Amino acid sequence: MKNILFPSDFYIKVRAPNFEEICSEVEHGYQDLQKYDPPWSEHCKVQTVHFEEDEFVRFLEPSFELFKEEYGYDGEIQCVDAWSNFYERGHFQEIHTHPDCDFAGAMMLNSGKDFAGFYFANRMMGLTPTKYVVDTSFVPDMEPGDVLFFPSYVLHGVSPHNSDIIRASISFNIKLPSL
Repeated sequence: MKNILFPSDFYIKVRAPNFEEICSEVEHGYQDLQKYDPPWSEHCKVQTVHFEEDEFVRFLEPSFELFKEEYGYDGEIQCVDAWSNFYERGHFQEIHTHPDCDFAGAMMLNSGKDFAGFYFANRMMGLTPTKYVVDTSFVPDMEPGDVLFFPSYVLHGVSPHNSDIIRASISFNIKLPSL
């Protein structure tokens, strides 16, 4: 019998109950907020709008509640960073993690033909003989309005965007102080 030794990579997917409200807020933010270059942006190509957590976290709270229920956590969630990414043709996000938080999250706001895809990367690629590595990446099934929560150490990225329609997403980092 084959036993998995250290199964630690996982994700939880919930549906944002207030998806339309979030889309409206992000569209407003794209038009009115100044874009910024976060410190991690040197290895990717994406336009980013930073949200003030105090102002934007209220839009994420219904999804946080669903995550807490699914994860079996009844403590407080602290959103320590929230931003929106806008991918034009050729934009992408390199494989990365999110240090200094417990979980990271991503929500796709739209989809279409030739859109960039969010994916998880196998941390063991390059460290394990190829005959043992089954997959180097995994693309979760996502529709606009789905929110992914995953441990901040899980490698993930966004493939190159090949559409003339701008791809929009939200990302955030959270801490679970009661853990």
